Amino acid sequence: MTAGIRGIVLASTSRHRRMLMDRLGVPYECAAPRCDESLAEGTPPGEGTAVLAVRKAESVAHLHPGCLIVGSDQMAVMDGRAIGKPGTVERAIDQILGMSGRMHELWTSVAVIPAGGVEGAPRVHTEVHRMWMREVGREEAAAYVAADSPLARAGSYRFESRGSG
Repeated sequence: MTAGIRGIVLASTSRHRRMLMDRLGVPYECAAPRCDESLAEGTPPGEGTAVLAVRKAESVAHLHPGCLIVGSDQMAVMDGRAIGKPGTVERAIDQILGMSGRMHELWTSVAVIPAGGVEGAPRVHTEVHRMWMREVGREEAAAYVAADSPLARAGSYRFESRGSG
């Protein structure tokens, strides 16, 4: 660990975010963020993901003084509008069918709060990836939702799982 940093804390309990951190090969711990994840109506995707990544990081920073804190958020966007977490099987199927054969964007922001809350913190980086979903019918969408259970995933798919096919 770098001098002055007591550790790295991932402000997430997401299995997939942990897998990404594991790839770095550095020790870290996870802390569940406790923050308001609502955004004002009409918040642009890049701003929204950045705001939520910072909120998540800040929500655990006070519990881990001297640690580097990492927060992240992701948003699926189509036609300029956020595609939220479906919550139900039927809504997930409808979201997938709405994206079928079309382009959408996946916005991801990562916020880092340096150990000791260095002035200018947090630092935020946002990426946008344009993605096309191949055409799928209702039966295939329903089978995918049953197999991958993406009900808590923006856009109703898990890119890092079966949703990449």
